[in-house]
Amino acid sequence: MLRSSMEKQEIDSGFLVDIASHKHLFSEMQPLYVSKSGISLCYKAKRDGKWFVLKALKPNVADSPMVKTMWDKEFDYSYNCDHPNIARTYGRENVDGLGECIVQEYIDGLTLKEFISARYITTIRAERIVKELCSALGYIHCKQIVHRDLRPENIMITNNGNHVKLIDFGFADSNDSAVIKAPAGTPKYVSPEVMAGKVPDGRSDIYAVGVLINDMFNGHPKGVFKKIAKRCLMEERSERYQYTDEIVRDLVTTISYKRYIAIPLFFIAIGVSLVFLFSKKEIVDTPVLRNDTIVNEQQKIDQLTEDKGIIVAETSVKELPKVETSKVQTKGVIELSYGKYEGEIYDGKPHGSGSLVYNKPHLINSNDSKLRYSEKGDIFIGKFHAGVPEYGKLYNSSRELKATMNFGRAK
Repeated sequence: MLRSSMEKQEIDSGFLVDIASHKHLFSEMQPLYVSKSGISLCYKAKRDGKWFVLKALKPNVADSPMVKTMWDKEFDYSYNCDHPNIARTYGRENVDGLGECIVQEYIDGLTLKEFISARYITTIRAERIVKELCSALGYIHCKQIVHRDLRPENIMITNNGNHVKLIDFGFADSNDSAVIKAPAGTPKYVSPEVMAGKVPDGRSDIYAVGVLINDMFNGHPKGVFKKIAKRCLMEERSERYQYTDEIVRDLVTTISYKRYIAIPLFFIAIGVSLVFLFSKKEIVDTPVLRNDTIVNEQQKIDQLTEDKGIIVAETSVKELPKVETSKVQTKGVIELSYGKYEGEIYDGKPHGSGSLVYNKPHLINSNDSKLRYSEKGDIFIGKFHAGVPEYGKLYNSSRELKATMNFGRAK
């Protein structure tokens, strides 16, 4: 029975294909792609609840011996490839209305050209595309196959996960092939040696990878992508990357190093921000300590051994502004024991908005017995009550902000 069954099958290019059992099983065929300058056309078709791509020859070239040879060559290369980043080829079948077709995996996604045009490229996606494309190329190069037509239209990016699927082995070549050896490919992506008529090798595909990287970044790659593209595009192939895994190594090493450095720096920055935030909070929220018996700096320092907080000097008016009556809101200058006040005055004392200029180091805060002084020339701008600063900002002599303070009112 097994022998009888096999006798019903036709042998084509060394593969057993049961034409009779599959001839009418494709349905819902839809035109997918027609090559304007090439020899093929593609249809999307359904069978057993699954979509496939049917790649057929154009009727006007289907009988050409040279085209048939190219067709056999493409099928042979793609059928023998089994890699997650290469579109699978399942076999060849005769389909009504199309003739002999190569049956391939249907990729739900966009071509790289469409992906770039839609501005979906990011640094992370570009990294993945280059890595997966290099993985696919490394695989076929190990099988002695050179793709020879790497361009955005021949690279699919899946909708699910944005993964690479390399397609179209129509111009592919290998060392053991003796047919269709003429230079081939799209001029922009063809390496200098191929343009000069020399035999292509894996480094010819690597040249095209450099062009593709430039395409993804609109001709202006940066950082490691710029470095990789530059080496891929070297005129002499001996100066390019020799293998695609070298590209991946440079890409992964550089990006991983940057991420390794960036992560600790990120946490350090957060730590510094938190320290600054809480240290600033201490300055703002520390309650005022008023002690009328404190008459000199040493006593202030001694006081800090018992109590912690902000100590402000008592106002000692040396000269009142010249006003007709003391209970008048006006503006003027008051000389203080520790400096000079200029601003709004009420009842002969600083009140409202004004500037306080210290004429000697003056204790303004303590933090766990670590003293903080304002220096000569510092200016406090803010609100005063009874001659004592309440809240505002302290600037240095260059008017650069040193601290934001809230002294509060004496209790």
